[in-house]
Amino acid sequence: MAPKTQPAPTDAELPGLTAEVQKLEKELKVKPNDKELIQRTADANFHTGYAMMMSQKTDRKFRYRMALRYFRRTLQLDPQNSDAASYKQLIESIYRSLNLPIPK
Repeated sequence: MAPKTQPAPTDAELPGLTAEVQKLEKELKVKPNDKELIQRTADANFHTGYAMMMSQKTDRKFRYRMALRYFRRTLQLDPQNSDAASYKQLIESIYRSLNLPIPK
């Protein structure tokens, strides 16, 4: 299943998105069972991963590696997130097509 179309983020949004993820991840360490916080953190990781993947200013190797990290974290928090799973698979297929190891 193809991922849903997302609004294209701007490169200017990326620092704010990463800061939001860091803030929510810290809160999650204090409240690890807060379901709403878990979902907000998953959503923030997804949006940051998508913004990183779509970034035009970030080096391609770096942006795909970082996006993959955010999509994996999204799936840890929200295993049912089909968009994160689709984008994760897409990035992994790019690495495979280039005969490159998939980052851990």
